[in-house]
Amino acid sequence: MNFEPRILENISELNTHRPGSIIGSVKGVSMLTNGIVCNPVSIGGRSFILGVSDSREMNSNYLDWRFKTYNPDFTAMYYERWKPFEKDTYFLERVYFHVYKLNRSAMESKEYILLHCDAAEPDGTEHSEYKKVPHLHICCAEEPIPHAHFSLYKGARPSVLDSLEMLNAAIKDSIEMIDNQILLRQA
Repeated sequence: MNFEPRILENISELNTHRPGSIIGSVKGVSMLTNGIVCNPVSIGGRSFILGVSDSREMNSNYLDWRFKTYNPDFTAMYYERWKPFEKDTYFLERVYFHVYKLNRSAMESKEYILLHCDAAEPDGTEHSEYKKVPHLHICCAEEPIPHAHFSLYKGARPSVLDSLEMLNAAIKDSIEMIDNQILLRQA
């Protein structure tokens, strides 16, 4: 896939400052407000991942990393994937925050609601107007709803994607909405 880089950042900034911003975005829903960790992973020079979990991760399978939410019926996952742009500069490909509902009797968890932002989605691709900005997938619903992209910021696309700070504020607001409307109501 061809990407359209919109948000660029120096790799040293990603390593030093971005983890704190990410933790600030998710700590309101975490059971361990001071115990969550933002783990960096480099995937063969093709991607730089920042993912959240309850501990320092020793494996690079960031899609399996989870952290407990304050609501014992849900866990969550957060990661960002950055791609090389030019020397020491990366572009944000995506931000994904997933909430999983636990089924204790079946000893499993299932995707419940997903917050995605495919920030480098090229203009003109199918669903790009909804996917580029923060949007929701409602996995606990019947088809076709789980695969629909419910855009939260379609009308504000230019401003939301103007900078990492603007996108971070939108992601944080969206996580707070999921907290207030889903996690808190299910507690």
